[in-house]
Amino acid sequence: MNWKSDFILCCFLFLSIFISCKHETRVQVKDFSHLVPYRSGSLWGICDTEKHIIIPVKYDEGGIINDTMAEVQLKHRITFINVQGKEIFPFPYFEFDGFSEGMGLISEMKKFGFIDMSGKEIVAPKYDDATPFYHGVSKVKIGSNYGFIDKQGKEIIPVIHSYVDQYHEGTFKAISETKLAVYDTLGNIIIPFQSGAVDKFSDGLIRVFDSGTNCYKDMKGNTRFCSHYPECSSFVNGRAYAGTEEHYGLMDKNGKMITSPIFEEMRFSDSGPTLVMLEGLAGYLDSLGNPVIPLRYNFAEPFVYGFASVSMDDEKMALINRKGKILTPFNYDRLFISQPDVILFTKDHKMGLMDTSGHELTGAVYDQIQTSAYSEKIAAIGDLSKFYEPLDILIVEQNDKYGFMNKQGKELCAVKYDEVKPFSEGLAAVCLSNKWGYINTNGEVVIPLKYESAAKFKNGLARVGTSDHYGYINKRGVEFFDDNPQPPTH
Repeated sequence: MNWKSDFILCCFLFLSIFISCKHETRVQVKDFSHLVPYRSGSLWGICDTEKHIIIPVKYDEGGIINDTMAEVQLKHRITFINVQGKEIFPFPYFEFDGFSEGMGLISEMKKFGFIDMSGKEIVAPKYDDATPFYHGVSKVKIGSNYGFIDKQGKEIIPVIHSYVDQYHEGTFKAISETKLAVYDTLGNIIIPFQSGAVDKFSDGLIRVFDSGTNCYKDMKGNTRFCSHYPECSSFVNGRAYAGTEEHYGLMDKNGKMITSPIFEEMRFSDSGPTLVMLEGLAGYLDSLGNPVIPLRYNFAEPFVYGFASVSMDDEKMALINRKGKILTPFNYDRLFISQPDVILFTKDHKMGLMDTSGHELTGAVYDQIQTSAYSEKIAAIGDLSKFYEPLDILIVEQNDKYGFMNKQGKELCAVKYDEVKPFSEGLAAVCLSNKWGYINTNGEVVIPLKYESAAKFKNGLARVGTSDHYGYINKRGVEFFDDNPQPPTH
């Protein structure tokens, strides 16, 4: 019987070595770059892409912050751990709202402050509200007053104003009661508080209107010139308009009038000549005030991405380029230049797509064509938390159903879904009969429609909702959660 004992012993040793090797493989994980939050029932841990558990499944919440840090929560206590599961730094605060630009927003007793990536308290929880950092600053609030702080916690704009906002060209706007001032990024006042109108910085100049006079100041607050005209605009590409309530002319950055104030309307563009209207006819002027596109249209719009729409007597629109060449017939109710290579048109309340040569890529068959969507960027600009960003693959709507189309006008799938979300990392979340899944850019369903909610993919993972919980999946549809874990054995 000795050979049997030896055999069993060998098997035991082999199994021990195998388990030891697996354990050693897990220990060799150096960071969180290829790991995934894993849920089993109502508890969270962290695993690798093969579902080998790296951080034990024992937490009430769990998420990966970056390659070196994860956030876990147990019995309402937040802890930051490394890939070995060791606490990185103590966290004595009640809530954590994520890092932005290396600064973590924390709160305690309904007061807000910030820590850095090492856990060092930079701003003690003392503000009634605070935004995540954006472009190096956070907007903070005490009582009903607002200001801005930098990453050292310095109040660069004092928290004494009824309203503050990031402004154009690296400046800040502040309002106290009914008076407005402009600060630079160091907290120096460029434009002192005043009750008159203050425009935004553009082309390095800002228009200040007070006591019936328009004056233009530079970034140091020095007056460059004043105009005696009561109506003036900001500068765009070195030009502004000036005039009366009824007639305007073109003005340069020295305050010199390039044209007489004879035009009934002036509208500037970053990508083409200036739109003007005279005696009911619209055309365009170059930067020297010369007519480069004759005043012959009864309606026209400013140039966008080098194109503009114009109409003649029958009010139908056509597309023109910077040289004034008419690219399409006057057949359209409206034209929308929404991206440099995307032009939409409407006919009889339906939308279609054309290219930049004026060729129709689709008929006017859609109720809507969506060319941009909110990006999930947190900002400290005013009260906005999201920005629009252009879509590479357009969303189309037809009879209350949704689908996708590329910029060449080809539908990627049938317009049949109840809801859709923009493509991210090559996949888009789609919904039918309250069930969500994902399709690829060929319109093929690659992850079945079985979830109650589905987010966009980010870094190869997407958050999906089940009946009671949420969890993560990868782009192959692998689920990093278990809704029916085995009960513990005793």
